[in-house]
Order: sequence, then structure tokens, then C-alpha cells
Amino acid sequence: MLKIIVYFFRALTINFIYFFYLKGGNLRKRVLLQILLPLLLLIASPALANFEVNLNKGIALYLEKNYSESIVYLEKAVLENPESPVANQLLGLSNYQVGNYQLSADYLEKAKELDPENKDINLELGNSYLQLNRYDEAEKELSQYVSSNPKSGIGQYYLGYAQLLNGNYEQSIESLNNANNLNPELNLQSIDCEI
Repeated sequence: MLKIIVYFFRALTINFIYFFYLKGGNLRKRVLLQILLPLLLLIASPALANFEVNLNKGIALYLEKNYSESIVYLEKAVLENPESPVANQLLGLSNYQVGNYQLSADYLEKAKELDPENKDINLELGNSYLQLNRYDEAEKELSQYVSSNPKSGIGQYYLGYAQLLNGNYEQSIESLNNANNLNPELNLQSIDCEI
């Protein structure tokens, strides 16, 4: 119901702008518009204000590494604005940090759909897929990330790890060597898996 009211007031605001301002209404109508427009926006934006408050609180808690609490606020933000790539991405990252890998993947997939240009999502989603043993999908996401960020040692590292788990040993060695050359601090000796 709240969404319907918000959309109604947005539409009303757009109509006011169009008919009175863009159509060149007289000065009296323009002054009236300048007074009414902020009031209409104030009435129409409580949901937007709640979204911003919840998103900002969720971001702050995420940065403080209080992931469980950040999930509470980010879930509210996503409910209020499901089309927010930032809210979906951060909710995915928060869920990853608490071990909810399937929820992490779900929210990161939504964030990727909403913001396909954000290649960091590919790295994050690839890591979620690794945790879910979905190695083909992980390799695909991590390959996309590395192709747009070839100098990312961490991207090369995770791609090499996904390739290794996927049985692509030669590609894995190449990616892991690239990672080591780009970022020697990664300590590639820590990979533990059976071949």
C-alpha cells in the first residue's frame, strides 16, 4: 500500500512539473509549484527516507564488522527498495560473512542483475559459489572479474582456486602464478586440496 501511495505522489509531482513548469504556466502557477513541490516530495518520500536510514545504518554496521546486525537493516532496505543494487550487494556480503552462502549468492545475483557493470560483484559472487561447491559458476564469475581486472592478484588467486577445484589444472597453475606475481603476499602455499 505504501508503494502505491509513493508512486501516486511521484506521478502527481511529475504531472505538476510537466504542466506548470515545463509547459510555461504563468508566474503565479510557477510560484505555487515552487511551494507545493517540496511539500509533495516531503509527503512522497518517507519510504525513501526509511530506505536511506536503513541502508546507511546497514553500511555502518557492515564496516564495523557487525554483520548480523547489518543484515537486519539491509533486509529492511531491500524490502523498501528491492531494486537497489547497493543494498542487495551489501546484504549478500553480510550473509557471506556469517556463513549464509546461499542467501549471499541470491542477493549478489540480484545485485549483478541490477548493476551488471559492477565487476566487483563477479568476484563476490564467485566466492559465494566456491563456498557452495558450484565450481563451474564460480569459475565463470571469477573469469569475468579477472578479464575486467587483470592486475587483481586476489582475483587471479580465486580464479586459480576455482579452476583447480574444477579440474582445470593447467589454467589453475597459470592463474595462481599470475596471482603470485601480482601479489606475493597471498601465500599461495596455503591452498589445500586433493588432485
